Amino acid sequence: MSLGLKRGIVQLEPHDKQWDEAAIQTIKILKSILGDDAIDIQHIGSTAIPAIKAKPIIDIAVGVTDFEKIMSYNEQLQKEGIFYRGSDVENQILYVMGDMEKDIRTHHIHVVKWNGTEWRNYIHFRDCLNANENMALQYQRVKEELESKYADNRGLYTKGKKDIIKIDADIDIDLDVIGYVDPSVTVNVIRNGEIVEKKKISAPEKLTNVLFCKNPRCITSTEADLDHVFRLTDPETKTYRCIYCDTKQN
Repeated sequence: MSLGLKRGIVQLEPHDKQWDEAAIQTIKILKSILGDDAIDIQHIGSTAIPAIKAKPIIDIAVGVTDFEKIMSYNEQLQKEGIFYRGSDVENQILYVMGDMEKDIRTHHIHVVKWNGTEWRNYIHFRDCLNANENMALQYQRVKEELESKYADNRGLYTKGKKDIIKIDADIDIDLDVIGYVDPSVTVNVIRNGEIVEKKKISAPEKLTNVLFCKNPRCITSTEADLDHVFRLTDPETKTYRCIYCDTKQN
């Protein structure tokens, strides 16, 4: 199993089933230390999406109610090779695993408020891409384009996933799909090396043949040629429902 990258490097690899095992083992360690102070712990990010390539770094989300309680376990966590790295982004704290002397990271552990915006975004993103391979492959194309540009600059690579580049229409990206996966991104349209347009993406009001109704009584289960159409019913929770039977997306 290939696991770990030197900090700052971007290298995408095909999904490795052993990543899932590595995540399971790390979650067991976290649960044994944090106990009930961790409400839920889940494998997230691209290594949790088998259909796409990923950097060989395991991402794990830990849902909590009290950050200070979690930080009180820092000494115990460090004995297991889990090192506190402070607040990498707003409303969460970061722990890492790997070879600290060689500056190699194998795991990123994101501690966030359980059922808060950050938690829901992590889980929603993973579940959406696992439920829709076409959507996942479109996201992979974005990652591969960014890897080709920023293999030695993880900061720009990460920023690029929020600022997706579309060059001369060579990269065919369904903006509704991108808006559903992450409504905060911006698409830069580039022609002849110049940014000619910036498109701010939002959650689409309607999705056609992106989500698929699983209700066996829905008309879409008997009418094979009928489009699967979902409407946005709650923008805050990004909830979509089938227009035919009102079934909520999973």
